[in-house]
Amino acid sequence: MTVETLSILVDAVTRRYENNRSPLYLSALGQLLKQDRELVIKQFGSLSKAVDAAGPNKLEMINRSHPGAIVVVTPAVRDEVQSVLESLATSKFDALPAPLQIAFCLRTEAGQSVAVKVSPPMRYLRLESTEPVPAGFIAVDGVYRSPGLDLRTASTKEKEVLWRAFLGWAEKNNIAPDILVRGTQPTNALERLLSLQPPEILDRLNIPADIIAILLKHQ
Repeated sequence: MTVETLSILVDAVTRRYENNRSPLYLSALGQLLKQDRELVIKQFGSLSKAVDAAGPNKLEMINRSHPGAIVVVTPAVRDEVQSVLESLATSKFDALPAPLQIAFCLRTEAGQSVAVKVSPPMRYLRLESTEPVPAGFIAVDGVYRSPGLDLRTASTKEKEVLWRAFLGWAEKNNIAPDILVRGTQPTNALERLLSLQPPEILDRLNIPADIIAILLKHQ
């Protein structure tokens, strides 16, 4: 049964790279396995342990020095994917939707926290210590954030730190990073309005509820 389960894992990763050579993040492996995810975890305890059990002649995890950015590869694509990872620059963080970018550097006061909604329309919230995280939102823990960083003047190194932090947060919350980076086209007037605003404006934008309702109805 163990060998059969490993074959399911190896075959899934191999087929994925046959159709898509972009890095397969460990955080996206469960989504790739679909209904077989629980079987693999039951057999090996975690997806990472299953990859290790397959052995480097079948599967390997690279980029281990960057938690949240660990990538699963096959020997056939290892060098190619490694080159892609090395070429990643600040454009990756810049490609994230503006509300998500802001969530990782929003200035907060003592006791405040930040949460973000990753389904359209994306939003971020600054929460007081007594406020629970609303349904549909995911907390962005302080360990992943750079509060007060100005995205307009952020250096390449600072953007790289933000990107790594985002990947760590995505892995913790079982979110495939490439989905958020790739993003989706706005489906209503509110999403189009938000997508056109620079981060410094979004941070101060206050749209009345009745206007939001109208914008949501217009495609």
